[in-house]
Amino acid sequence: MAKANPNALPEISTTDSKLVTAARNLGNIQAQIASLQTQEKTIKKDIAEKASLIRKTKADEKEFIGLVRITGTDIHPYRVEFKMGNCPIDVDQEQVLDELYGPSRPLLFERALSITDISNPTQAIKDLESQGKNPWDYLEIRVKDGMDRAVADATEYVVGSEAFIPVKGFLAKLYSIAGTLAEAGLKYTREILDAKLSPYVCGGAKGKA
Repeated sequence: MAKANPNALPEISTTDSKLVTAARNLGNIQAQIASLQTQEKTIKKDIAEKASLIRKTKADEKEFIGLVRITGTDIHPYRVEFKMGNCPIDVDQEQVLDELYGPSRPLLFERALSITDISNPTQAIKDLESQGKNPWDYLEIRVKDGMDRAVADATEYVVGSEAFIPVKGFLAKLYSIAGTLAEAGLKYTREILDAKLSPYVCGGAKGKA
């Protein structure tokens, strides 16, 4: 038999009609909110899919866009932003990337170190401190974005691998040089974007457009 919790709050139950009515009203509202949230997710998914189709159509026309803005005379402005997911490319593909993008390759992809594990966090922190660095400028529970190389250079107690990753502002740079790319580079780029771009619906009555 389970023992009573000695720290449990003293309680009573009530069938007070006013409280029961208020609780019933709350339950009805919560059910409506849940239904509306489900509808919102469904509509956002539909908007994201339609915007993604536009993005892909533009990509086929050598126009690589990262944002679709939705405007109308009777709606609050909305937009669909496309954000790059994690898409490291093995360093042994450097020659392939150079052949696909030519002199534009450094504009689009940079070689970077990605730390996948910290084998001894305590020692890693000590190593950073011994070099006059504040560990919390470089580390959270994970390595902060963009700090992989600095941490790897400072301590041996991390595990990482090098890869080519899209540069910051990848889509903006791609948009400006798309006309210079050969068809093979365009095809490769479309495949990366199809696999790694994620659409996010933003704005509306409560958002900022």
